[in-house]
Amino acid sequence: MKRRDFLKTAVGTLGAIAFLGTSAFSDPILYGDGQHDDTVALNAWIQGKPVRYANGALVGNVISGKEFRVSGVIDFTKGRRNALTIESCYFHGYSG
Repeated sequence: MKRRDFLKTAVGTLGAIAFLGTSAFSDPILYGDGQHDDTVALNAWIQGKPVRYANGALVGNVISGKEFRVSGVIDFTKGRRNALTIESCYFHGYSG
């Protein structure tokens, strides 16, 4: 590989990593599978922060048909002003 081609590839790769790192790698993941701890993601969602499902899709204003495992307080007092809906979901508390 020529030096010029190497530099183009390296700069392009670093740019892609920088772009993805701004959001995709830092947003909390909401699994809703009853196996993973969703406490951090649910609190972030209530506070209006971006949250993603495990498949990478952003969580919208409605969460439906999920099963949550939580290990701490879900704080609705720090919520955003627009309406949020959690429907047909199950919550399981656990320690640890």
